[in-house]
Amino acid sequence: MNRKILFVDDEQNILDSFRRQLRNDFEVSVCDNPEKALNMIKNSPQFAVVVADFSMPGMDGVEFLQEVAKCSFETVRVILTGNADLDVAVRAVNECNVYRFLSKPCPLDYLKKVLNEAVTQFGLNCLMSDFLEPLEKKEELISVCSNCKKLRLPHESPFEKKNWMQFELFFSKHYGFGFSHGLCPQCVEKMYEELNLHRMVREEHVHKHETKE
Repeated sequence: MNRKILFVDDEQNILDSFRRQLRNDFEVSVCDNPEKALNMIKNSPQFAVVVADFSMPGMDGVEFLQEVAKCSFETVRVILTGNADLDVAVRAVNECNVYRFLSKPCPLDYLKKVLNEAVTQFGLNCLMSDFLEPLEKKEELISVCSNCKKLRLPHESPFEKKNWMQFELFFSKHYGFGFSHGLCPQCVEKMYEELNLHRMVREEHVHKHETKE
């Protein structure tokens, strides 16, 4: 599992502290300049997580993480700042899809917990990229029936029934995806509501029948 973490902060003493405290748990790299850090990301094996200070000269943490997303989209991005500012947090989430927003000083146990979760998220990001890669290579849009939601490749004739397929069959045939089946929480709730309604109707029917007798 990739456990490479890059910390970017213009305060060297903070970077030294991260490296010392986390070296037994992660592969820690540090950089005191966001532009140098971008070069590291572009020229080094992929980092699982990048943790950036918000207040840095030349390029703030949000701007830096936006650039990280462009060159290493799967890398999980975290903002660490002493500025307990809601506007900073909102900007970080909206503009660079930051995974966590942490305030300085951050307790070591909590920081380790967040980093471990971020490493797991990185693995999921890579897995999702592998699934989406075949789709990204397609330059054409997929046609969807507005009524039954069956799918068709756009270059295929819309008048041939065999070209229209249910979701699972379509993605299995054209992209090699496999599927498992289950129920999402909303459908489980709906199913129980329908079962309860059916039970109530049945009990009411039985009660009326017993009353008549």
